[in-house]
Amino acid sequence: QASSLGTTKITASHATLGMAETVIEVVSLPSLGLAPASPTVGVNRNYPMTLSLPAPATPNVAVRLDNADTAVLSAPSSLVVPAGQQSVNFEVTGLVDGISRLTAQAEGYASALATVAVRGKALVLPSSVVVAPAGSTTVTLEATEPAPAGGLTVSLAVAQTSLAQAPATVLIPAGQSRVSFSINGKALGATTLTATAAGYQSGQTSVNVDAISLNTDPAADLVMNEELSRTVRVQLSKAAPQGGITVSVVSQNPAVAAVSPAEVFVPTGQIYATVPITVNALTKGKTAIDITAPGLIGKVLNVEVREKFGLRLGRVNGTKAIVGKGLYSYYTG
Repeated sequence: QASSLGTTKITASHATLGMAETVIEVVSLPSLGLAPASPTVGVNRNYPMTLSLPAPATPNVAVRLDNADTAVLSAPSSLVVPAGQQSVNFEVTGLVDGISRLTAQAEGYASALATVAVRGKALVLPSSVVVAPAGSTTVTLEATEPAPAGGLTVSLAVAQTSLAQAPATVLIPAGQSRVSFSINGKALGATTLTATAAGYQSGQTSVNVDAISLNTDPAADLVMNEELSRTVRVQLSKAAPQGGITVSVVSQNPAVAAVSPAEVFVPTGQIYATVPITVNALTKGKTAIDITAPGLIGKVLNVEVREKFGLRLGRVNGTKAIVGKGLYSYYTG
């Protein structure tokens, strides 16, 4: 059983049979991804989710999906990522108000976790909003049920208008379930944003006006050989505010280098994401990994993939070597 990263040696010995050794290397497993990581689903409503691998499946990858509370949420018990594909879409269905946790597990991969909240006829805001002073960021408001005919007018209220500003109302179009709007930062500090509408449970989120940047540990760009992988951790310049920060991770050219999971989460008060991201070098070329979160200063991690590393043994001029018995022959190259 592996206990920590590193290399060790196991030795078996017997008085008459002799001794045998093997070297064991404990490495970080590539991680599965579940997105979104913390969705809110309406009662009797379907919600699309995605399971992703760090690299295309070879061959099919069977994934077990454990649902912590089947009375709250309906979800498939297993998924298969077909060979050559890197992700598969599936749906969950809300049953009653509550919270359930989905855990994805597959042999050879680190597990992924998503926390799913189920609410009936409610307004949903992100778990937290970060905006820079004198800056703006886009916020998406969701309803767990589609808006009625004529649309749904939602009132927005910022507790401390000296810190941040949002529109007084927004309209979710008829038959739609979401609308986006901008919130502007005015001065450093923390406040709350509340969304209300007749007949709907209200939604609330924390608004933090601060300049927070994203980085990686290690911070340097990556130079890798084909078929190799590297893990890095997403890092914030300051501790995550109340509600935590969900960070999006996307490869500009996934054919050159793939990255997983697609989202990582930095919990409240922490600076590191709960799981590392894995970058897999697939083919020779250059690409970049975009690491972003609404309202934060993003990070671009450049990746260069070189030819697969290999060793060759032979003479410089390519001819065979002839050595007399009992003599030595020296070559340089």
